Amino acid sequence: MANVKYNIVANYLGQIWVGLIALVFIPLYIDYLGIEAYGLIALFAVMQSMFVLLDAGMTPTLNREMAKFNAGAYDAQFIRVLYTPSRLFVTDLLFLS
Repeated sequence: MANVKYNIVANYLGQIWVGLIALVFIPLYIDYLGIEAYGLIALFAVMQSMFVLLDAGMTPTLNREMAKFNAGAYDAQFIRVLYTPSRLFVTDLLFLS
């Protein structure tokens, strides 16, 4: 149990460290790249983060279910039903962008 607590504390400290380093290096990035280039990089970083959040676990789920399909556990109709939400998700993303 002590090992779990140690790991939790280490994970939190690591996340805090990453956040602090990101804040410390922002002025250096701006000096080196310029405000316009840094703005583009920041925009793409924010978009990438949003897409990761919007993925909502669909990638590992689809990979797992496709592996089951390839092993013979499912038929093609089930896979079509499984992909329907992902098609709707992509359509929504295209509509929102």
